Amino acid sequence: MNAQTLDSICDFLSGNAWSASKFKKAGKIAIIRIQNLGNNENEALVYWDDWYDNKYVIRKGDMLLSLSGSIKIDFWQREDALLNQRIVKITPKEGVHSSWFFWQIQNVLKQIEQMGRHALVNNVSLTDLKNFEIKCPPLPTQRAIADQLDRADALRQKDRQLLREYDALAEAVFVELFGDPVRNEKGWEVERLEDISARTQIGPFGTQLHAEDYIEGGIPLINPMHIVQNKIKADQKFSVANEKYAELTTYHLKTGDIIMGRRGEMGRCALVTENENGWLCGTGSLFIRPNDKIHSVFLLSCMTHSSMKKKLENEAKGVTMSNLNLKIVNNLNLILPPYNLQNKFAEILTNIEQQKALVRQQQAESEALFERLLQEAFG
Repeated sequence: MNAQTLDSICDFLSGNAWSASKFKKAGKIAIIRIQNLGNNENEALVYWDDWYDNKYVIRKGDMLLSLSGSIKIDFWQREDALLNQRIVKITPKEGVHSSWFFWQIQNVLKQIEQMGRHALVNNVSLTDLKNFEIKCPPLPTQRAIADQLDRADALRQKDRQLLREYDALAEAVFVELFGDPVRNEKGWEVERLEDISARTQIGPFGTQLHAEDYIEGGIPLINPMHIVQNKIKADQKFSVANEKYAELTTYHLKTGDIIMGRRGEMGRCALVTENENGWLCGTGSLFIRPNDKIHSVFLLSCMTHSSMKKKLENEAKGVTMSNLNLKIVNNLNLILPPYNLQNKFAEILTNIEQQKALVRQQQAESEALFERLLQEAFG
């Protein structure tokens, strides 16, 4: 089986350089930017009201590949929209199965990305992309591979969707019991965060931690990058030795603490579990230690609610980067329903989390199956 260039088996259409000064929040037709590709269904579209050439109109099912930053390939699934610069529409030629081609390119994205000219942003040239070579088996073989991978992908997408539905259920239960934590339409008692916490603490100053203090395999430091989807994802390379850990007792995390990223994305929080007890609050984070007036699970849901995130974004200070300080956090007004209702919510959430744990295990298996089949198909 001989390798063929992408140019020989596909047609390419490059996006147009639309004037960003004319972008609108609403208008006649949307424009697809790189941030709208991949798993970014909620990323806002911008719109165009001026004249455009119909050849740039992208419709549902069209295959798109970005050429800048983190290289992504995707089938467009949203409304008709215009193709922006640094994105190409790819149309496989006769004898090339569209789904097979998609999975083949998905498998070599890292190689394509490595062709980029690095400046501030990685850029792959269209010429290099067209000259990229892949092995193209006969059409019946392509169909068989595509069918197998499509079915395996459907399994893992089902698991991902189920996790999203459990998250939506948890939020719906919160709203049903307590309403919006900022608007407080149910008229709950309100207290400042400082009055319902035993302690709030920002992570150590830069002068307390130096480059030589970081080791691999020590006590993990938790910064905003380690808080993902309300869970702590520690990096063993980002840790400190026991000796340095002993000097930083002020910043030790305890079970039940809420750790929050205070830079970048506001409202990035996680509940510290027993397995994470004793880890360190990083410089870019802060932690809240609830007192006996408020349940930590309820507090986490308050802090991660969309309306609270918006409030934090508005309150955050900073010139080059928004950040939260202790004064802002301590002065936050939080609703305070009866503790037994908070506890009831925590019990419901525990049950939901147990179900999510089962789905995550199932998801790990479906992801592993897909990766195995991908490697068997393309090596």
